[in-house]
Amino acid sequence: ANCAARANETRRPRAPRTLPSPSSAPAMSSVLPQDAALLEAIFEVRLGPGTAPTHLEGLAQELDAEAAASGGDAATRWADVGQRRSLIDRTVMSLLSLDQGPSKAVPVLDRLARAYGRAAGERRRLAA
Repeated sequence: ANCAARANETRRPRAPRTLPSPSSAPAMSSVLPQDAALLEAIFEVRLGPGTAPTHLEGLAQELDAEAAASGGDAATRWADVGQRRSLIDRTVMSLLSLDQGPSKAVPVLDRLARAYGRAAGERRRLAA
């Protein structure tokens, strides 16, 4: 019964998601608003206030500490594309290392496949 319910869940069409505008993204001094919106839209995570179901509190604390040590200017900190890519890497690693317990565990491949699908959708939307 569980497998049948899960199969139906994956086949259910989802409404297209849109990336929130930077002005509607949560205000965090440790990341740029557009990066916070991207993380929320694609990975369904948040580093602070927001609507995403998963709060990556450990990563948020790390980023806040780094921001405080570097003077707190997010625009300067994330000006380098390599640094912004590392934010994605760190988000994925934090997300995959969450201890969700056996009742809430989502298989890693499912989580990554869903994020890839949302990223592809955002890319198509931005290209249009």
